[in-house]
Amino acid sequence: MAYTSEIDKLEARFRDNPKGRNFAPLADAYRKAGLIDNAVDLCQNGLKLHPDYVSAYIVYARRWASSNRFSVSTGRTSSRCAASPS
Repeated sequence: MAYTSEIDKLEARFRDNPKGRNFAPLADAYRKAGLIDNAVDLCQNGLKLHPDYVSAYIVYARRWASSNRFSVSTGRTSSRCAASPS
């Protein structure tokens, strides 16, 4: 798997600080590697701790967009992005 070393590095960072914002890059790496369930679980749990972390919503939306579920993707992110200060 091409993403193995990146995932290993990001998993180590996440283990060091599981309540931090390191979940978004790891979730994105999971998504790119085809580990969709891991990406979704990580985003859902991370967003519970960091509900205003817009970048994480973008990672979460990419998961849905990559499976052509654009309505789910835009519905989950549009309210967050609208609430985000410019």
